[in-house]
Amino acid sequence: MRQWRIAALQSTWEKHVEPACVEKNLEWTVQKIRELKQYSVEVVCLAEIFATCNLAEQPARSAQDREGNIVQTMLATAKELQMAILCPLYEKRDHRIYNTVIVIDKTGQIVESYDKIHPTEDEMDRGIVPGKTEPTVIELEGVKIGCQICFDANWPGDWLALKHAGARMIFFCSAFSAGTLLQGYATILGLPIIAATSCRDCRIYDRTGAMIAHQSPYYDFVFADVLIDQPLFHLDYQFEVLDCIRRDHPEIGTNVFNGEGRWTFDGVRDPKVFQNLIDHYKLLDVDAYLTRAQEKQDQMRR
Repeated sequence: MRQWRIAALQSTWEKHVEPACVEKNLEWTVQKIRELKQYSVEVVCLAEIFATCNLAEQPARSAQDREGNIVQTMLATAKELQMAILCPLYEKRDHRIYNTVIVIDKTGQIVESYDKIHPTEDEMDRGIVPGKTEPTVIELEGVKIGCQICFDANWPGDWLALKHAGARMIFFCSAFSAGTLLQGYATILGLPIIAATSCRDCRIYDRTGAMIAHQSPYYDFVFADVLIDQPLFHLDYQFEVLDCIRRDHPEIGTNVFNGEGRWTFDGVRDPKVFQNLIDHYKLLDVDAYLTRAQEKQDQMRR
């Protein structure tokens, strides 16, 4: 059972860092990342344009290329602390400006980047170019992830496309919190979602849609242990199996989500235990179950 300890860190937008400049914002952010290292955090997601969010400059002036101090500072921090970092910024590239998340691995190397597909009208008026519409799935430390940025929250098809393209979790870098939208996506997609925002509302959802971490007014970040391969099952045809598991293995807990028609194990972290249970009781992951049902539906339409 793969697991990451992941943190979502707010930006300086509500912190009133003085003077308001890129250098001070970076200094504050690096200090917070160092704090997170003390909690054994492995991956840190930063909020949208975290280093320039409190500046009045137009993107044309605040945007940087990858040789600028925003990316270079995060590369050095990732390498020193051996932490993966999702670094959002306005990026200059190919004579254009994108609202981008650069994904940095634990060695301080750039893995890949995602460009915001849906900039706001104001952003486009200020020169931000929309990214490509094809899903960008990035392999970070052996796990396929997806990214979305702020206004992207309003296009559910792009989130679904990331899942279909193989993403195992989605990182959301934003100015606003997106409210209950993210919990809905986590529940429907069956994917963990990590949200780093500028508005003191950083959150982490697991694959069931449960909020497992929510930023309090007293902290600038949240973190949680996120199960990457958390088994999730549908309740259809499973009630007798659940009874058998509870009878045969009273030491193993189960969480049943009656409203959503799903269930999962509780308190089990050993992948061998998971696999033995799945094999013995012939359990089918919810994604595999729904795929099987759709294949049968498609066959009967012919």
